[in-house]
Amino acid sequence: MFPQWQVWKQDAELNSLLTPTGLPLWIGLLAVVAAPVLEEFVFRGLIFRGLRRTTGPLLAVIGSAALFALVHPPLAVIPVFGLGVAAAIAFNQSKFLLAPILTHAVYNGCMLLFSRL
Repeated sequence: MFPQWQVWKQDAELNSLLTPTGLPLWIGLLAVVAAPVLEEFVFRGLIFRGLRRTTGPLLAVIGSAALFALVHPPLAVIPVFGLGVAAAIAFNQSKFLLAPILTHAVYNGCMLLFSRL
């Protein structure tokens, strides 16, 4: 009865697939690409390496993960701490920043997808 309504409905469905929780696509790209690169450079590339030199690997993993968790929203502190531990271990084992960047990107991507459910 209203053909334009069908067009709007299709546009909304397509848009909802491309933009999780109604956020613009560029915010999703920032969360999955830019944030992992920048944050892993700071927390694993700089902080973890510095702590590892002075305190050893175990305290460096815990310390860099704790600092990483503290700069995120309070509700996410525990899961982000776990992400920080996993990213620090991945970096310590691989010696390449790509490992924690990919770990972080996958985590952020999963969180965006789960927020749509």
